[in-house]
Amino acid sequence: PGQWSSAPFVNGNDTDNALFYKPATVQYLGMWAFYPNAANLLRLVNCYRLKPVGYGAAAPELRIYSQHLKASTGSANVAQRLAEATGIRDSMNLIPPGTHAILLGDFNIYTTTEPAFQKLLESQADNDGRLYDPLGLSGTFNASGNAPYHTQCPCLTCPAGSGFSGGGVDDRFDMFLPTYNLNDGEGLDLLVATYKPVGNDGLHYNLNINDSPTIPEGAAYATALWNASDHFPIRVDLQLPAKISTPAALAFGTVIVGGPAAQNLSVTNPATAPADELNYSL
Repeated sequence: PGQWSSAPFVNGNDTDNALFYKPATVQYLGMWAFYPNAANLLRLVNCYRLKPVGYGAAAPELRIYSQHLKASTGSANVAQRLAEATGIRDSMNLIPPGTHAILLGDFNIYTTTEPAFQKLLESQADNDGRLYDPLGLSGTFNASGNAPYHTQCPCLTCPAGSGFSGGGVDDRFDMFLPTYNLNDGEGLDLLVATYKPVGNDGLHYNLNINDSPTIPEGAAYATALWNASDHFPIRVDLQLPAKISTPAALAFGTVIVGGPAAQNLSVTNPATAPADELNYSL
């Protein structure tokens, strides 16, 4: 209590998004919402604008695009996902150059060859909104080799009355897809090694997440995931830009004319870890 706040809620036609954040960590700059396919106002996309706290006016802005593409297989659904992805990519291409952005949510995409996925990752005349897959997967997501990255469904035999899709842990529907400037190792950056579907140990392909073997987080944790949703949450850490800190002045004291006078100049990087290394010249 008192540590968290939320962005204004917008009630969409079919699917709703929300942002919860810590004001001590990020500054909330505002948001807007839009339907990415004008021909079918199905699912709302929200864009949230944030900046890290403790940085100047020139600090990098992070935009979070939260979305839910059309579900299911079949040519009509694939075409709808492509139309939605096209509208999202067109919007993201309009971000000011240098702005960092992440598209996230339930993509309902089954393979990297699907047109919607290709639209988000392809090179265009305007690449400000071009995205990349931090995991670098290719082909069909529903494969045993991709088990550590699956995000649906924590249950094979699901809680009674839940309405969950079931099928066990076998789909990678939920993703973080960042812009390319979150992949250069400098300033604000996405740390790929921290990208994780929470609770998925990669050993429950087509099983309940609370089946044997017990996940490292424990049986109670697994059962909570099994009960909570037909998707796993996913998480990732972001690297903050470096900061510079130096004394405001150096006091040399009284010195005899012609005598030596020396002081150490301390230059530090007080940015909260994980943070970029400080590069400076004097």
